[in-house]
Amino acid sequence: MKAALKKTMLRQSPFIASDGGINIKDLAKALNIDQATVASASGSSRQIVSQHFKAKNKFIKIRNKNAHDFWAKLNQIYTLLLGLTDSERSSSEIKEWFNSPNQALNMERPIDLIRRNEHDILIKKLMDIINAAHGG
Repeated sequence: MKAALKKTMLRQSPFIASDGGINIKDLAKALNIDQATVASASGSSRQIVSQHFKAKNKFIKIRNKNAHDFWAKLNQIYTLLLGLTDSERSSSEIKEWFNSPNQALNMERPIDLIRRNEHDILIKKLMDIINAAHGG
């Protein structure tokens, strides 16, 4: 593979399986998101969210479209963050970024946008940063 092409590749998130199942518990843990935040932001009931967090299967297929979109966009955010962090410290850097005021977000914390289900703003800002890093 050409070096230029390889430079454009992001590390893959371990939280989505090839069949579309999502590892909810570990993705939430990686982003330091609690069940109450998930329930309010995804539109899922607390009971459903609790069941997902306690499920024996690591990867869960989510039937509710809004809840599935919530998790898919969270995973996209996580994947973009992997591309912007040091691979050895990405876990701690991502948690710190998620919970810190951010200049690009008018001094809001990314977690606050997640609570309001405003994933698209985060995705756009992260894409802007990645494009700028690649000279775009």
